[in-house]
Amino acid sequence: MEQIKEQGKMLEKFKKWFLISSAGIAVLLLVTVFILAWTISRSKTKPSPTPSIERATLSEKAQKIKKEVTQTDKESGDLILLDNDNLAIKYLISNKQFLVEIKKAPFEKGKKEAEEWFMGKGFTREDLCLLRINFGAQRTIKPSLSNSDMFPSGCPIPSP
Repeated sequence: MEQIKEQGKMLEKFKKWFLISSAGIAVLLLVTVFILAWTISRSKTKPSPTPSIERATLSEKAQKIKKEVTQTDKESGDLILLDNDNLAIKYLISNKQFLVEIKKAPFEKGKKEAEEWFMGKGFTREDLCLLRINFGAQRTIKPSLSNSDMFPSGCPIPSP
């Protein structure tokens, strides 16, 4: 009997030891899994360095001409730079963009006239590509505008 009681006590000690050891191992495993998951998620969310894109900028001379051409006290709205029977050239103050509306067919003739107006102010052909000039016309003048129609002649077409 004494031996059975002794074995029962040993079995109880073993159960306690086993439960405590199992709980410790479980906690250790959970902590390890948490640390691994956190480390992996941090390595995935690190931002990759953004490649630097060198954008061409207007020369100082062109910037000075642009400032003179677009001089105004207005902080928003449109600045009408030219308006005749063939075309209208507006400067959109808020987004610093030139908008050329061709009013009379053929479209190409009006576009050439507008480009010559800009170059007559002192801009070079290269400057036209950097000035943010957009061309447009009513459908009766040009039923469909291609990408190359909407930007100055010879300029690369910006990607969306």
